[in-house]
Amino acid sequence: MLVIASLSVNGCAGLGYLGSAVLSPPQKVMVQSEGFGELELYSFDTGPSPSQAIFFISGSGCASLRFFLKRYFTGLPEGYRIYALQKSGVDAMNTGANCSDQFHRSNTIDQLIARNGAALTAVKAQFGGEFVAIVGVSEGGVVSAPVAVANPQIPNLIIIGAGAMTFREELSILARQRGREDELTAALANVEITPKSIDERFMGMPHLYLTSMLDFDPLPHLLASKQRVLFVHGEKDESVPLASARVAAEALSRDSSRKVVLEIVPGANHVLVNEEGDQKVDIMRKLPVWMNVADQGALQ
Repeated sequence: MLVIASLSVNGCAGLGYLGSAVLSPPQKVMVQSEGFGELELYSFDTGPSPSQAIFFISGSGCASLRFFLKRYFTGLPEGYRIYALQKSGVDAMNTGANCSDQFHRSNTIDQLIARNGAALTAVKAQFGGEFVAIVGVSEGGVVSAPVAVANPQIPNLIIIGAGAMTFREELSILARQRGREDELTAALANVEITPKSIDERFMGMPHLYLTSMLDFDPLPHLLASKQRVLFVHGEKDESVPLASARVAAEALSRDSSRKVVLEIVPGANHVLVNEEGDQKVDIMRKLPVWMNVADQGALQ
């Protein structure tokens, strides 16, 4: 079943990034994983005595989770423990302004999927708990689909600002909208000349990253997943076209046994901000009912 809703929500931004990182940071957690050795995660509880856990996969870039993890989940009610993997080559106080070579060399779609999958497996083994959702944002939404396939016992997959098109397809849509198709064609041709370079870049993204992402197709992974799926997407997203989320939701809904919801935030951009402000707060506030009520449709 497919539900498409236009979500009207109100929210505010909460603490600034620096204040969150210095005054009230999430807790650093180290786990021993298979294949990657010791992995660094961050975790926090939304209130005392959490009874359920959520695994979060962040968007692109090298900002430390210390700066934004707690703020991202502002509005989520008490009762949850959030876990998220720190990206390779990112130190605790990295604001995202300068990314290390280690980060760039490891920041490929295959590595992101493998490291997050290993981290989730290790966290479940080391800490236990009832995991109720995998939440992936933007780049993390793409990564979340294959991670979800490997964890069918987790009942919910929540994808924010991502869909089912390849990155190449999404870039082509955006280029057409802006009349920059020739520029995109030339840039992608340059990527093919130096596909493994971390120094040559397009839109700030190293060629190695682009090479790994451009033709990765999330749709087969979404179709192979077993979870109920909630897509949340800004109506005016200029980084990932809304069409990508529509394609994903429509493809999944062809299986009548699956619960698939596409929530469109009116007037919102890629980070779910519209003229009324940051809309994530109310979205987070409404998630628990959707995650725990089997026949829940649109966010209420």
